[in-house]
Amino acid sequence: MLNRLTGHYALTAHWVLLLALGLCLFGRSERRFLWWIPLLALLVVTQFYFAVMAFALWTADVTRAWLSREVRDSPRVCSPTSSWTLAAVLVTLWSAGFLSRRSRRDRSRHGGFSTG
Repeated sequence: MLNRLTGHYALTAHWVLLLALGLCLFGRSERRFLWWIPLLALLVVTQFYFAVMAFALWTADVTRAWLSREVRDSPRVCSPTSSWTLAAVLVTLWSAGFLSRRSRRDRSRHGGFSTG
């Protein structure tokens, strides 16, 4: 099956958006917020442009739960889970090297892709 894609392997990741959309639209329990943590952490490392779309769905899901009081004690539940989700994504970004503090000159000297 992968041979049929002829190099378009990124097109196989759309299931992640369907999962995020399902969490946003059909998730009704407090535990759905825990499913966002590994989903967003996986997305920022694999498909960053899908992560931006999933972050929009996550924001909509948390905002809807907060404003509609859908979840019992919603400020007590939404605030810590939002903090944990953002912390997990930042740690994932940092461990993958996205938040590197090196300058462009240092990256090209130490194994970065450079033509010069």
